[in-house]
Amino acid sequence: MSKTFSSETFKKTFDAYVRNWHISEAVLLILAFLPFLAYGIAEYLEFSWIPIMGDITFGAISSGIVSFGAVSFGVVSFGAVSCGVIAIGAVSCGMIAIGTVSCGIISIGAISAGGFAFGNAAAVGLIAISTGSTGVTPRVGGNAVGIIAIGRQASGFYALSYQNKGNGVYQFSPERQDIEAVALFTRCLRKFKKVYA
Repeated sequence: MSKTFSSETFKKTFDAYVRNWHISEAVLLILAFLPFLAYGIAEYLEFSWIPIMGDITFGAISSGIVSFGAVSFGVVSFGAVSCGVIAIGAVSCGMIAIGTVSCGIISIGAISAGGFAFGNAAAVGLIAISTGSTGVTPRVGGNAVGIIAIGRQASGFYALSYQNKGNGVYQFSPERQDIEAVALFTRCLRKFKKVYA
């Protein structure tokens, strides 16, 4: 690269993306947990007599098309431990898994693994994004491992890493700017183009 690289601009740009991803994740989590919240409110107000269409099951251990419970199995499942096509809970496993610890084709949580894994503390997947913290020093979390890895410490074939601890065949970080990684990440995350003066 013939242009001058700015490490400070790189870190500010990375943090700006992290803030946007955190807002998107918060909105998604609120939307994901709304049905569980609605059920809780209905139970609290004793409106559970209202007929609900479909096969919805409730209980400590529940299974059905839509299931709510401490341990839940279903097409759509909500619970502390949930498993289903769409699984939402503290520990979740499914095609789409949302939870503190999640595993699925699309996986979102603090610790996540899957085809597309989005996590705060750690993410492992074909495409892995782990944001870590923002607004605190030192930054914590953000460990990403994948074919394409984005994180505070990212390791992968293509790695976009905030810190020098990351490792990639092609890496874009304050320490290393491989042309292949720069081309990929500046095409997908266009704000990174401004790190070159």
